Amino acid sequence: MVTLFSVVQCWLSATPIGLRLAVFYAAMFVAMGVHLPFWPVWLKAQGLSDSEIGLVVGVGMGARVIANPLVAHWVERKGQQIYLMRILAAFSVVLCALFTVVDGFWPLLLLSATWLAIFTAIMPLGESIALFTAYNHHLDYGRIRLWGSLSFMMASMVGGVFLADHSPAVILWILMSGMILTLISCLLVGGISPSTQSSLHSAAFRQALTDSRYWLFLASASLINASHNIYYSFATLHWQRAGISPTVIGGLWAEAVMAEVLLFAFSNTMVTWLRPVGLLILGGGAAMIRWLILGFSTHIIVLVASQLLHAFTFGAIHIGAMHFLTCAVLPEASARAQAVYGSVSMGAAVGLATMIAGPLYQAIAGQAFHVSAGLAVLGSLLAVQLYRRWHGELLGCS
Repeated sequence: MVTLFSVVQCWLSATPIGLRLAVFYAAMFVAMGVHLPFWPVWLKAQGLSDSEIGLVVGVGMGARVIANPLVAHWVERKGQQIYLMRILAAFSVVLCALFTVVDGFWPLLLLSATWLAIFTAIMPLGESIALFTAYNHHLDYGRIRLWGSLSFMMASMVGGVFLADHSPAVILWILMSGMILTLISCLLVGGISPSTQSSLHSAAFRQALTDSRYWLFLASASLINASHNIYYSFATLHWQRAGISPTVIGGLWAEAVMAEVLLFAFSNTMVTWLRPVGLLILGGGAAMIRWLILGFSTHIIVLVASQLLHAFTFGAIHIGAMHFLTCAVLPEASARAQAVYGSVSMGAAVGLATMIAGPLYQAIAGQAFHVSAGLAVLGSLLAVQLYRRWHGELLGCS
């Protein structure tokens, strides 16, 4: 007997590959669009201090340092990327549901670390599939990825509206909805065969590891991504304390992502003009300006203007990093390269910076954004060095 699920799955397998990947990104970013702006608010409602919030958020981000390499090792040994994505999504739903019964700093710290380690491990697998599918089928990766950003924007706006009229408990229920949508999207991503990803070879990745330019890339991207630590952890609380309503705050997060979407829409042109490393330099410079502005003012007009820079501080960095990994690393090492980038740049660096963010923000409040500007400057300087040394060749081959 043909089930409704099999009918939908068959229909999706007959739809364009780009559409199915866009659905995956949209589902993933529903959860992220609630978690990033409003999770600190939910944690605050559970009685955690600013320092404890920084630790919970930071350890959660840092947990991918362990999870991502384990996932990459599984893929390298067994393949089965899509199957593993489905298993991880199912566990993410179960762990997220446990937040309804867990209370206290240490239980929340442990659960948050476990849940985020598993949930965020899905993304490198999806990115690896999306990037090489885009290259193999001559698709525009940025225009696929932008559906995730649009989903993030809608989720942050809806979250802000709901938070204005309901208790912070509503945040968890919206987050659960995002988890369920992610699971459904992973179940329905059938018919995409990442042929190169399922036969990875450690030698190909070791080849890249021998090249100092790979480490220069990781250091640059890590510092610029880590410079977002105060923004991700405390921007919402900082603006609330300045008297800005949750609805307006949700709109500010949404505006930032809308700017990111516009960059994604023209990302191929940007990569052609600036090259991947040029985008890293652009993103680092924009981050320095953005964090300096946020450290000086919470005036709504200033915030509206500064949020437009998110197109570069996140969008340009992400596009630059993804294209660098695709162009500079052999295809057989794609999944592992994505995992290491996620572990180091989006995991260890951001996690450590976020754990420091709690005590830092508690001590100097909005001036902590100026420390973030310093990290962005260091990342930009390293990106300039990389720009001078890498000209599009495979790492380890020259």
